[in-house]
Amino acid sequence: AGTLGKILEAMVAEGELHHAIAVYREAGDRKSSACAVVAAQGLDLHNLPAETARLAVRVALLDVASGTGSMPNRRTASDPELRRKLAIARDGSLIIVVGLGRNSKSGEAALRPAVLDLLH
Repeated sequence: AGTLGKILEAMVAEGELHHAIAVYREAGDRKSSACAVVAAQGLDLHNLPAETARLAVRVALLDVASGTGSMPNRRTASDPELRRKLAIARDGSLIIVVGLGRNSKSGEAALRPAVLDLLH
């Protein structure tokens, strides 16, 4: 993980989730490579360390909960540009792309278990 990723991980570990989210959002606004990419296939977590990927999912879920993200409301459902920007499907579900783990050091998927653990 890069410097920003390590800082974000430390903030989360120290219980400073709200600060980590703010820093992550600012980094995302600046198109930092330490952030998830919203691509045509969904919220792409490839090449992120597991803890940063978990933070990216938290941010996306906060967007869902606040109605600024993928809440299945009329505006979201009828606005394809907004759906694309927020990595959501037509039914309002958040699309999360974790990959197969081919590029991990162990050759095992690390992101899928980390994200599933967060969601359970």
